[in-house]
Amino acid sequence: MEYSSGDEFAGKSLVTFPSHRKPFYGTMKEENIVVTKEFLLKERPGHIFNLWYNLFLKMRGCVTVMIAFDVLNKTMFLEGSKKSKLYFDPSKNKKRCIVVMPQNKVRRTWETWIHIILLYTALYVPFKIGFNPPDSENMKRFDYCVDASFILDFFLQFIFAF
Repeated sequence: MEYSSGDEFAGKSLVTFPSHRKPFYGTMKEENIVVTKEFLLKERPGHIFNLWYNLFLKMRGCVTVMIAFDVLNKTMFLEGSKKSKLYFDPSKNKKRCIVVMPQNKVRRTWETWIHIILLYTALYVPFKIGFNPPDSENMKRFDYCVDASFILDFFLQFIFAF
């Protein structure tokens, strides 16, 4: 097995052995793989230990980086990035949000209307399916108003609190 200082193997991987052995530089070509009884008995346990130790060091480095990014992510979530703190002035950019609180009289009136048409729907739809009465023009208009009320309620729920 050849040992080298490593200067001529700049692009190849380094496998280091414990301190009492010299480093081995090699490639995965067939002519470079020499397995002898001496290698299996002496070099291989140290080599495998060294591979596991290098894997441990790399994983410990990865965990350190992951922890650093987690801290950075939490900091940016709670405080925002420093760049945004420099350029963002909340007093200049106040967005007006419309939020209708549950105590609002208009909101309570709307909720009462929705409850009434829900009760109507719960009673009339089974009756209509079961007996199939002829629809008058006024009944069709009222059904369209009920449908429009439910569609409007869908969009109003985005500005209602709770």
